[in-house]
Amino acid sequence: MLAQFTDHLRSTLIDSVEDLVKEIKIPRIDGKNDAQKYSIWNMKIKGFGATPKMKVTVKKGVRIEIRDIDIQFEHFDFHLDRTKFPKVKDTGTGALSCKCWCFLAFEIKLDGESLGDGVKNLT
Repeated sequence: MLAQFTDHLRSTLIDSVEDLVKEIKIPRIDGKNDAQKYSIWNMKIKGFGATPKMKVTVKKGVRIEIRDIDIQFEHFDFHLDRTKFPKVKDTGTGALSCKCWCFLAFEIKLDGESLGDGVKNLT
């Protein structure tokens, strides 16, 4: 029963997380310091490069850990104007990927049971 639950949770959750990640709007990034000015724009998330690994632990509560989330981006545009050595001025396209992980933890309360002292918020 637990294996069926975790298999269903794995497929549903990973697909949902990927859909949410693809919807993230990344604003233009502009910056400068005493050595350079730079801009990065048109950053869009393509999706996951590989299927992340998921571990579900069920004890008093449930902990869902998603590891090796490999986020792939579409090519983005950049401009760099470096005014100190080595001086560089360039405009072009770049590529980016990101690897990260996340977790979700919650307790399960059945009717008539009280939550443990450590649970502050279940929203």
